[in-house]
Amino acid sequence: MPKSTTSQATGDFGETYVRTVIETGWRCLLIPHWGRDRFGIDGMVIDVVNGEIQPFQFNVQIKTGNFTGRKRSTDFLAPVHSDHLSFWKQMNVPVVLVCVDTTPPTTAYWHLITPGDTLPVYMNRRKILGPGSRDVVIGAVRKAVNKNQDLTVDGKVLNVPLQSGVRKVAKAYYRRLKSELHSHPIYGPMQFTWRGWRHITRRKRSIKKIAHAMQLLPSVPEVIKLAINPVSSRELEPIEKGNYTLSRTLLVFEPTIKIPHRADARIRLVIERDTIFPSDWATTDPKDPRRVQVCRFFSLSEIPQKRKKMKADKNGSGVSAEFQSKMLSSEPLRMAALAAKNNPTA
Repeated sequence: MPKSTTSQATGDFGETYVRTVIETGWRCLLIPHWGRDRFGIDGMVIDVVNGEIQPFQFNVQIKTGNFTGRKRSTDFLAPVHSDHLSFWKQMNVPVVLVCVDTTPPTTAYWHLITPGDTLPVYMNRRKILGPGSRDVVIGAVRKAVNKNQDLTVDGKVLNVPLQSGVRKVAKAYYRRLKSELHSHPIYGPMQFTWRGWRHITRRKRSIKKIAHAMQLLPSVPEVIKLAINPVSSRELEPIEKGNYTLSRTLLVFEPTIKIPHRADARIRLVIERDTIFPSDWATTDPKDPRRVQVCRFFSLSEIPQKRKKMKADKNGSGVSAEFQSKMLSSEPLRMAALAAKNNPTA
């Protein structure tokens, strides 16, 4: 009678686990290529937001085994062959490597393959592929795909009447933001809470940074509408509350704001996204209404612009050699400089 090998059973277990995470935990689609290991790709993930399929996808390759003993600090070695790594790096669709550790409790880890990856490939134990990791993984893939595409938004600044304090006007405008409806094209409805206000006005910030954040508040609604790809994201430690798990992710956007009558400003907007789902998510119906996703404004700041410094020449004059050569290009100036050099006491 036909019988599956231990290796096949282990591989099937890992593939089933990852499919459960993506389809039940993330509510996304996983189109499998099971049984085609020679191709080096196990499946394709298609993003889904609030039941609507998005024009965004990436490939996954799944490795399953006991990775407990393969420790190097917080990393472990991934079983990757050189030909597979070379193939993944040349693909026009991003590849996410997933390693499923079968040691109880079962845990999956992810790593985005980049053009700079070389053997050996190490998996970071902090990058856990779980039901709340969707924003972090897809955010990292989107960032890699659009790394050379900087977003520029037509912004506004706070209109502060004469004899009025900036803080008073900014707080009144923030109160208006709280009462309005806002929505992000990918992450859905957005809330403004007093926690976000306290964060941008906290005492640890300098007065200058607080003032800049207040003045740029009117640009935030437009950024929320247009900023699709976060430049970075961080998944915080999950919180268990009874029969539910709260997964919190910080999404960072850094667009450039074009503002009339002043230099362009590069801002850092941080959105806090909570996903609340039943702790028994793996055995829960994907249509279960108990899964809740909430987005909130978290922080706003202006990124300081780096100023180019003029290189000083060897005698410390502060004037570059190129500038000196241009200034002394004419014959009279050259003769005057030569005379000053020959007679320094004159």
